[in-house]
Amino acid sequence: MPHQYNINEFLYAHSTDLVALTSCVIKIIQPKPGDILYLSGSLAEGLGTFRSDIDIFYLSNSKGGRFGRSDFLELVGIGADIEYWEHNEVECLIERLEEFDSDQIRDPRSTLNFSVEERDFLHRFRVGYPIYGHYKFSEYISRIKPIKLSRLLVDRGIVRINTAHRDFIGYLEVDDYDSAAISMQTIAGFAADVLLAAKGNTNPGEKWRLRKLSNLAKISHDGEASIMGIFRIDEIAQLLRQGIVLDYSNRHCTTLSQFASQLIHVANIVTIWALFIFVAPHRLLRLEIEPRNSLRKNDQLLPGLALDVQMRYSDGKIVLRKLDHEDAFELNDIALDIVCMFDQCTSIEDLALTLLKRYQIQKSESTRHITDLVSILGDRDFLNWHFSR
Repeated sequence: MPHQYNINEFLYAHSTDLVALTSCVIKIIQPKPGDILYLSGSLAEGLGTFRSDIDIFYLSNSKGGRFGRSDFLELVGIGADIEYWEHNEVECLIERLEEFDSDQIRDPRSTLNFSVEERDFLHRFRVGYPIYGHYKFSEYISRIKPIKLSRLLVDRGIVRINTAHRDFIGYLEVDDYDSAAISMQTIAGFAADVLLAAKGNTNPGEKWRLRKLSNLAKISHDGEASIMGIFRIDEIAQLLRQGIVLDYSNRHCTTLSQFASQLIHVANIVTIWALFIFVAPHRLLRLEIEPRNSLRKNDQLLPGLALDVQMRYSDGKIVLRKLDHEDAFELNDIALDIVCMFDQCTSIEDLALTLLKRYQIQKSESTRHITDLVSILGDRDFLNWHFSR
């Protein structure tokens, strides 16, 4: 991959340094005691390029009429975007974040009262590099908890996935495959946001999704990191990359639906897993990824969930429900493990062996649990196809 720049590398590549930049910024802006100036953006995170702009944030209550909310400056031959915030705005925003509980179950729509601009600001503040007003900057930063920013991204992702999922089904119903393809990319993108946030990301910028997924796949390639003990994180990251970048426009309905089935299933599992990390981490302790055996001649494959079925975590319960229907089916831990394997490529034999290892349930009893659940869900039209024992 081409070189990614941090602030100091970027400035060196442009024949200047942080001392010269700081001097230039202070000379132009002329901050007063109590003001804060800091650098942020892609360069602060080591994601910049040679052509990046420097992002400067100015926190003050006395800017006068010199700056709008955002302006562009030319500094030591480098372009710089400057964004102005008043201290009382920042104080109110941080107070709202402090009141936000990251370990509570809630309707994810309630967190949308944090605007996109506010989420972006909080992240850029957290990763910022102060050049004036260091003490006040540190006071603010100590109050911005990364786990809360990550949970905001998880909740936003769940809301957007729900909306795009509903849109996708509607487009299929009217044979609008181009729009359905765009909805699939939206689902993949926000599922990536949920995955990355669950692993600690606080950056809401969509343009960094693919790079962050690639980085996550690299550090997770050893196979030790898994989701629900079923999928390796690097495999999930690769699938979501495909969902974001592939061109669906020339695919016919069958192919699109097949990939959608896999992607929606993964999005369901990622959202449940992410919420477990925040509100019920104890439910993840027992899970270890199980190897999958090669299919044998007489193996029977598990079904997939129907395209309009969602898996959700609410009030401490995991439920399956169809879009726009109140009818829900609650899953206990064993049923959850079974449904997570409804990927149309895992055999009943392998799943029965997994249940034996996790719960010490005999193979014959495990098989009965599986076939009973498949029959019940099939009768409720929750599956892509009905299983017959």
